[in-house]
Amino acid sequence: PPILLVHGVCGDRNTFNSTFFEDSGFDTYVLDYNNYQGQGPLLIHSGMERTLPFSDLPNRATGDIVRYSQVLDYAISLIKSDTGAPKVDIVGHSMGGLLAKKYVLNNGSSSLNKLLFIGTPHLGAPYAAKALLWGDNLGVKLVFPFLDPARVKYIAQNMAAVYELLPGREYINRNGRYYFD
Repeated sequence: PPILLVHGVCGDRNTFNSTFFEDSGFDTYVLDYNNYQGQGPLLIHSGMERTLPFSDLPNRATGDIVRYSQVLDYAISLIKSDTGAPKVDIVGHSMGGLLAKKYVLNNGSSSLNKLLFIGTPHLGAPYAAKALLWGDNLGVKLVFPFLDPARVKYIAQNMAAVYELLPGREYINRNGRYYFD
């Protein structure tokens, strides 16, 4: 079956090295669900880009999981139509894995052969709480010196994806609290 690579929050088509999969003989697609210049997310295959009709999405993949799972559903339908394959393999990184999980919850798994999660925060990401409460430089201060904790806090408070990455009850049940004063 074809492979669909799905990145996480603030990722893009370069999150995965798709040429590794292609050079290994896999029919590889990349879903870049950023909204470039208001045109919509991209489905990339063999270097060809196809704009998907979701121009209402925010840029940098910062929107909500429910909406992005609809993009994933659309992409899977296109891939199945293009290839004639009855099923697709998905590799989801971080929030990309959560999108795939939401897709399965909404649509079942009949269109999926395999689903691989890489670094997917199934129970939530404590850094999301830190970014919302106190800000954080996200470890990129040398690259983006303007990203001081206060600026990150402001940005995070306006990103639906950050709220959806907050640890849930199960995280707390297993680990106790996830931040300390």
